[in-house]
Amino acid sequence: MIQGWDHVDFIGVDFLDFKRKGAELANFYTGIINDLLRVEATESKGTQLKAS
Repeated sequence: MIQGWDHVDFIGVDFLDFKRKGAELANFYTGIINDLLRVEATESKGTQLKAS
């Protein structure tokens, strides 16, 4: 959970907000991507087991 963020923090266009670093935004989206990949891998294993 990220606290103190508003909607422009999530898209990286708040150029006057120096509280947020680009690395924070990159880490946030990298975390989402990694979670989606983990879910896809888990679902893929379940599909393969059903096909066997």
